[in-house]
Amino acid sequence: MKRAVIIFLITTGLVNPADSQNLSFEKPVKLPAQINSDAEETAVMPSPDGKGIYFSRIMYSENPKGESGEQDIWRSQKQDDGTWPEATNQFPTLNYKGDNAVVGFSYTADTVYLLNKYKSKNKTEMGVSFSVKENELWSKPQAIPP
Repeated sequence: MKRAVIIFLITTGLVNPADSQNLSFEKPVKLPAQINSDAEETAVMPSPDGKGIYFSRIMYSENPKGESGEQDIWRSQKQDDGTWPEATNQFPTLNYKGDNAVVGFSYTADTVYLLNKYKSKNKTEMGVSFSVKENELWSKPQAIPP
């Protein structure tokens, strides 16, 4: 895994290959039960301000489709006292039928990029979509053309 991260950093230009031997990683820390459930959490994406965390849960009984294998977007926002509240998946415009995941944010944090092209009638297909934050709610995702 460490090798894959280094290769990603080099190929994206985030790290100069001459400096790659100087990378260091901290020991992983398990997140609290409010985030790290008995289900499988994947596609972890910190919010741009570093205080929140978005992730997908797969095969989880509290996903709208239950443990059928589809993944939904969940979020938790770190409190001022450093604790993490229970994660929520209250994203009706982002959690369509099928697999849902956050893959990135705009620099200004007002746009979220999503796994899959969101189609009408609650369906998705392979690709990438974006959603814009309007009055603290995410808009209906729009597909990014190829």
